[in-house]
Amino acid sequence: MNKTLTILLLFAITPGNDLWGQKSEGKRENIYPAEEMTIHFSQKCVLTGEAIFFKVYCTSPLYPAEELSRMAYIELVNAENVSVIREKILLANGQGTGEFVIPEKLKTGIYHVLGYTNWMKNFGEGSFFKTPIMVICPEESFTGNDEKTAGRLKTPEIRDKENRDAQLTVTPDKNHYSTRVKATLKINAEMMAGGALSVSVAREEPGMYAGMVSGEGNPLQPDSILYLPDYKGIRLTGNLTDSTGSAVTGEKVVVSFPGQGTDVNSTKTDATGNFHFLLKPNTGHQDLVFTLPHPDLKLALEEPFRNGFRVLPSLRSLIPDQDALAFLNEKYAHKQLQEKFKQEYLTRIPSAGPVKNSDRCFYGEPQQIIRMNEYIKLDSLTEYFWELIPSVRYVKHRGDFAIFVINPATLKPYEEAPGVFIDGVLYPDYNKIAAIPVEQVSRIAIIAKVYYYHDFTFGGIVDIHTRNGDFKSVPVLPGMVRIMYPLGKTPEIRYNTVKEASRSRMPDLRYLICWDPDIRLNDQGEAVVDFYTSDVEGEYVVQVVGLSSDGKIMQDSRTISVRSD
Repeated sequence: MNKTLTILLLFAITPGNDLWGQKSEGKRENIYPAEEMTIHFSQKCVLTGEAIFFKVYCTSPLYPAEELSRMAYIELVNAENVSVIREKILLANGQGTGEFVIPEKLKTGIYHVLGYTNWMKNFGEGSFFKTPIMVICPEESFTGNDEKTAGRLKTPEIRDKENRDAQLTVTPDKNHYSTRVKATLKINAEMMAGGALSVSVAREEPGMYAGMVSGEGNPLQPDSILYLPDYKGIRLTGNLTDSTGSAVTGEKVVVSFPGQGTDVNSTKTDATGNFHFLLKPNTGHQDLVFTLPHPDLKLALEEPFRNGFRVLPSLRSLIPDQDALAFLNEKYAHKQLQEKFKQEYLTRIPSAGPVKNSDRCFYGEPQQIIRMNEYIKLDSLTEYFWELIPSVRYVKHRGDFAIFVINPATLKPYEEAPGVFIDGVLYPDYNKIAAIPVEQVSRIAIIAKVYYYHDFTFGGIVDIHTRNGDFKSVPVLPGMVRIMYPLGKTPEIRYNTVKEASRSRMPDLRYLICWDPDIRLNDQGEAVVDFYTSDVEGEYVVQVVGLSSDGKIMQDSRTISVRSD
C-alpha cells in the first residue's frame, strides 16, 4: 500500500487527529492526498421531464495504485440553495455513471450541480466540482429580455482550451453531415490504452446568463480530518446518544446482515459518540440490523450529503435572448412530437434493488450441519437439538430457554456465551427462537469450540437459517434497529442509434444524438464510435472525457454541423 495512504488511514481512524508531518524550518509538511473530480454531462440545458446523463471521474495523486473513494455524492441545487435531487454514485477505478431525471413540475431557473466525495469535504467547497445547469419548465413564461446578460453558456470543465489535452483527441470523419446519416468519430488516447472514456454529441445549447460560478475559495488543507474516505468500501457513520441527548462513548455497536449467509461486525463509539462501519461497495440497498448496548439509546446515521452550498455562488437572472427563445420553442415542439410518436432511443437497465447477501458464513465450514429436509419432522425446534445435536444444550429453566455449547474436553458448557444467529443476525432471545415453527427452518450449523472473530469471542456458534432467509421469523428486539441503507448507483444507459433508425419513416427529433459512458480503447489507445444524426439541424458539440492511466483527467471537444440536403 502507498506509504502516504498508510499514514493517512492509521491516523484518520479517529476524527480530529492532526495528520500533518513534523515541522521543518517553521513549515509543516503536507501529507494530504487531495482528490479532483470532473463530471461529463450529456446536456446542460434541459426541459422538465427530460433526463441528464453523466459520467463521474475522480482521481488523486495516489491513483491508480490506490483509489481513495468508492463513492461520489452528486446534488442538483436550486436558486434557494435546496438540494432537489441527490444521487450516490458507486465508483470503480475512479469512474461511475448516473442520471438526473428532471421532475415535470420543477421551476425554470439556473441550478447548480455539486459533486464531491466524503474525503473532499475535509478540503471545503473550493475542492468540489460545481457547474450550472439550465432547467426550463415549458408551463412557465420568461419575464423579459436583457441583451447585456445574454451570452453563450460556458462549460470550462469541457470546452476551455486550457483544459484540452493533445494526448486525447477526437476527430470526426466530416465537419458537415446531412440529417439521418452515419457519423464516425476516431478517438486517440495513447495514455488511456485499454481504458474507457465517455462520449456525447448534443445540439449546441444557448447561453441565458452572464457570469461564472463562484463559491468558497481555493481548496484548503484541513488542520484535522472530520470525514473519513470511502476507502475500499462505503463508509457508514452513526452516532449514539442517551435519553438526555448526551453522547454515549466507548460502547460497542454490532451490525448484522440478514440473508442466507452469516456475518457480523462491531465497533466502539468514540469520544463524541460516533461510530464507523465500512460496507462492501455495491449498488442498491443493504439490509442492516444494528444491536445497541442498551435498549434506551438512540441511533442516528450521519447524512453523507452536503445538502447545498455553504457559500452561495453568485447568480444572474435567467433571461434568454431571441436566439435562446427560438431554440427552446423548437426543442419543446420537438419533444411533444417525439412523445406523440412514442419514440424511445434509450436503453436503461433498472437500478438494483436490495443487495442479495452472499451465502458465505464467516466461520467457514461448520463442524456439524443439520438440513431439516433430510430428517423426519419433529414437533419443535428444541427437539432437533435434543435428538440430533449433542454438542448443544437447548434447555428450559424456570420458564426461560437457554443455549449452551458443550466443551468436548470437559463435557461442560463453555464459560463464554455462544454466538447464536438467526438468518445471519446475532440474536440473544432464545425463547423467541424456540417458538419458530420447524417448517420455516432450513438448516442449523454448529461450531462446538471457542471461536474468535474480530473482537468477538464466542463460546461456540449456533447458526439457524430459515427457508426464506429474511429474518422475519423472529421480532426485532428492543435495542435493535433494522434499516435498508442506500448504497450506490451505477445505472447502465445507452442511446440506441442503430442503422435501422435512419431508414424509419418516423420523425427523429433527438437533440442528444450520441451518449456512451463506456467507450473501450484498444491496446494502442484507439477507438471508433459510430452514431446517426437526427432530423434536427444545427451545430452539435462532440465531447470526450477520460481518465489516463496515471490519474490525469483528459478532455477534448469538436463541433460538427448537421444540415438537410
